[in-house]
Amino acid sequence: MKVYDNEKALSGLTLRPEKTWRRSPQEIREVGGDLLGTHIGAKQPDFLQKFADDLQEQVLRLKKLRCQDAYLILRKSLVPKTNHLLRSLELAPTAWKQVDDIFVNFLEDLASKAASVQEINRSIVSLPLRFGGLGVTLPSDIAGIARAKCLTRALKYLDEIEPAMGILVPEDDNSTQRDESNKMWLKKRDSLLQELPKRDALRFIDSSSWLGTRWLHAIPFSYRTTIRDINFCGAIADKLLQTDIHGSHGGRAIFRHESIKKFLKEAYEQVGCKVAMEPQQEGGSSRGDLHVRGLFAEGKRVIDISIALTSGAAGRNPANSNISAPQNSVAVLNTTINKCAERRYMDKIRKYQGKTFGGTLMPFIITAGGTMHPLVEDFMEKLKRKNRKVHDELGWHISIALMIYRARVSSDPIVNG
Repeated sequence: MKVYDNEKALSGLTLRPEKTWRRSPQEIREVGGDLLGTHIGAKQPDFLQKFADDLQEQVLRLKKLRCQDAYLILRKSLVPKTNHLLRSLELAPTAWKQVDDIFVNFLEDLASKAASVQEINRSIVSLPLRFGGLGVTLPSDIAGIARAKCLTRALKYLDEIEPAMGILVPEDDNSTQRDESNKMWLKKRDSLLQELPKRDALRFIDSSSWLGTRWLHAIPFSYRTTIRDINFCGAIADKLLQTDIHGSHGGRAIFRHESIKKFLKEAYEQVGCKVAMEPQQEGGSSRGDLHVRGLFAEGKRVIDISIALTSGAAGRNPANSNISAPQNSVAVLNTTINKCAERRYMDKIRKYQGKTFGGTLMPFIITAGGTMHPLVEDFMEKLKRKNRKVHDELGWHISIALMIYRARVSSDPIVNG
């Protein structure tokens, strides 16, 4: 009670009798007790089993929802709830396998709605979105790190408020749980890339780009950010590398291009530009996609949208022989993807060379996975500074258009929402 009394004097905390119990250290060791959503002392494996049973029931309820909604609730609610226990339960990482299986089976069920699913790679499930995964952290991956960092911080705190207790605090480099987890995630991603064929490694890195992952962040508050189940599940299957790579896919390719053109037109108009569709070459038959006028466009620009495919790059030699790294390293793969975007950019420059549209040509080049050509990155950064809301919405909308193409499962390629 001495620690509590000290804290009460500083913060004014008071005990609520209906939520208060008191046990001796011996009772904690023998019986344990539930506290702040977790369990301390004895019988922690029993507590984890009950938690896993409850979690399984909650996931079964999620399956009654739309797939996009279910995924977001799982990633943003159930996963953090599990992570809280990792810091407080003193259990070996292997004890969490049953929770791992619940999360993996959920995503496997989603993917199987749209594709024939083989055994899925758990690293892709567990890796955070920023590392190219689906962001559904498997507890066994971070259990050791979470517990060690929490314990060290707790012992440091106790030592600070009650030095006379003589607490032995482990040596620590003051790194955070996120710091240590990031090191682990980098190793896991690099190991995954070395296991994959180059074709799949390119897909994985390309779809890990900022635009490539925005659809996983999209909140379904409008019809444009509400994704049909068949498309969402198809994209999950694609993210898990459970689908084949195809070439141009008729109606979906047209839908993707026309959608991006519409979203880009609206973004320019929202920042004060005047936009005309499909400007024609003076005295010729060539057409661009948009003709933009205004301060944000720095005068007059002709936008020509094009999607660069990376699938053909899998058999090429590393794009930059000066890079000293394994064949499937992030550096080599990113360079190969950027070269694909640059080749498409140069194709557009050559195509329109010498032709006049009444404005400066800007090829708007994005890869199929969402990697942006440097000119597009520059445009998006300027748009972000000009109007963050427009920037974010454009990112969501383009990402979903790219995602629907990659899903390739719906018989109706145009409808979404």
